[in-house]
Amino acid sequence: MELETIKYLSTLGVGGVIAGFMFLIYRQDHQKVIKLEENCVQREAVLVQILQKNAVASEALTQTITVLMAQTQTSVIQQSNDMRMFIERLLDARQAPHH
Repeated sequence: MELETIKYLSTLGVGGVIAGFMFLIYRQDHQKVIKLEENCVQREAVLVQILQKNAVASEALTQTITVLMAQTQTSVIQQSNDMRMFIERLLDARQAPHH
């Protein structure tokens, strides 16, 4: 608090001094609240950025999983066809007359 402010408050008597201190306490509290709100806004901005990055990563992961599932399905079908052809050849070889 500045010296001139103290001199002015002292001319107002005890009530003025009490009012002055109450104002100072209110002002300090108000400044703390403003700083807390600013911090909250900054944290919210960071969280929004994290959520946006997470959404992009999730979309990429979903696309990768979709591609892998399609490739796996194709591979399973191919293996099934290969196995069926192998079994058919074995059966044909058993049924063929021996020379």
